[in-house]
Amino acid sequence: MPTRPFQFALTPVLQIRERAVDAAREALGRAVDARASAEADVARAEARLEDGLAAGGNGRTARQLGHAAAHRGGLARTVAEARRAAERLRADEARARRALADAIRQHEALDGLREEAARDHRLHALRVETAALDDLASAGRAASALSPS
Repeated sequence: MPTRPFQFALTPVLQIRERAVDAAREALGRAVDARASAEADVARAEARLEDGLAAGGNGRTARQLGHAAAHRGGLARTVAEARRAAERLRADEARARRALADAIRQHEALDGLREEAARDHRLHALRVETAALDDLASAGRAASALSPS
């Protein structure tokens, strides 16, 4: 009696989990790119601020000095905003990493169930085959015992 081929009932769910892992990997990639870009923005803003500070008070009049100070203040605000944006994006990246780890865990758990079910199926098929072979051997012994020698 042949056994039917192995079919895992949760295959559609396993496929969904695989797609979730792929999507989480892509989301993490985007988060890493965004964070790296934001950190580059911070570095550029800090460089502009340092240049502005190095230029110092090159103005000759009070008005020119006031404009330079206002410009440096604007640069400092730009640096602060860039740092806040980079920090938010670092947090987004950390969330994306956790989401990927969670998606991988869920996929691996389901894949483990699939492997266990496949192993159980193979064991059952081996038991059925062994029983069939035992029946054949018993029938052969019974037939030879009944035949006159």
